[in-house]
Amino acid sequence: MAIPFSQTLESRRPDFFRLFMSGILLTAPLVLLWAWWLFSVPIPVYKTSLQAHVTGNSRTKIKFSDKKGEAIRAQKFITRQITARFSEKSIQYLKRNQQGYFFPEQTTGRRGGGIPVTVVKVLDKSSSKAGQVILRAEHPLDRSATFADGTNGTVRIAVDYLAPVRILTRPPSDTLPDAPLVLFVAVVNRYPHDRKAFTQGLAWDRGTVYEGTGLYGRSSLRRVDLESGRVKQQREYNRQIFAEGVTVFQDTVFQLTWKNNLVFQYSKNDLSQINSWKYPRQGWGLTHDGRSLIASDGTADLFFLDPKTLNLQRRITVHDDQGEVTRLNELEYIKGLIYANVWETERIAVISPETGTVTAWLDLSPLCKQIRAEDKQADVLNGIMYDPAADRLFVTGKLWPALFEIRVVSADKQI
Repeated sequence: MAIPFSQTLESRRPDFFRLFMSGILLTAPLVLLWAWWLFSVPIPVYKTSLQAHVTGNSRTKIKFSDKKGEAIRAQKFITRQITARFSEKSIQYLKRNQQGYFFPEQTTGRRGGGIPVTVVKVLDKSSSKAGQVILRAEHPLDRSATFADGTNGTVRIAVDYLAPVRILTRPPSDTLPDAPLVLFVAVVNRYPHDRKAFTQGLAWDRGTVYEGTGLYGRSSLRRVDLESGRVKQQREYNRQIFAEGVTVFQDTVFQLTWKNNLVFQYSKNDLSQINSWKYPRQGWGLTHDGRSLIASDGTADLFFLDPKTLNLQRRITVHDDQGEVTRLNELEYIKGLIYANVWETERIAVISPETGTVTAWLDLSPLCKQIRAEDKQADVLNGIMYDPAADRLFVTGKLWPALFEIRVVSADKQI
């Protein structure tokens, strides 16, 4: 006797049900294992000075910590704006510079091809979100990128779904040069220097010292007598100007400003103004190589500018065996090399203008220690000057009581 089809189907239902339940029981451990790995397995975090908690739009959740090796996960990140919580050191940098960079994964920590990022707002201590900074990129981010804020580390932000965020303090070792020489200096002569001069720029021209001083309400351009320290002539700025680096190019003096986005040009003879330009970045240090002006902006970049138009000709990124060298400040071009103060350090970088490689470090820590011991008001080392006719090298600092002629010596012949 034939069995009706409906009865056959009913007799098979237990088989379908058992098969379905068996599949769930078999796959459940795998799902639970995947979920445990997703939310609890640590991803290595490389040691850095940065601390941040980054969030973007509603689709974005990026979290990372430093020095603890905690788990880090990133969901899909295609956005132009992020909010980040940085360390106090990074906050101060961002307040001062108002910019950073995102750059693609394949650049391995170098600035080339970077997407500029501007600071939209820094939330101060009066806010419940103190320590957070809102950043905005010029172009949308649609792939893995790195944000560099110019302090001692960079933050690598992965865009791909569930990719890890990595924090790097330097690029891969195969892209780095050999360690530069470390040299010391000896004092040859000491000259008087205005203790109230917040030195931002220093230049020599045929027996005259040209000095740029900073701070709002105290900024100036000066012609100074080396032997006496006497200010022979001074041009003062209004209280809204924070003056910076200077250089003497042919018969004129160029001077940068910090955040005013202005560059001034004066006659070197009487400091009368010849011209002024709008300038697209912060001004820190300034020098020239006989053809181009060379400017720093507090990052690791040096900008080569046309002296007639201030148009950008090229840029280099300064680096040593540890990676990018940021906070480049006062500059001087000496015998085919660029000497640069590094803000809040006691050393001078000697830089190749072709490659940006630091070929040597001048360690001035003994001299800085000596100055601090005799004058508690003395600030950081800043100011490099070179007399090519007599082959003399000079240095000073902000609010220093003296300007020093120095010579480079080996490590066993310090001050």
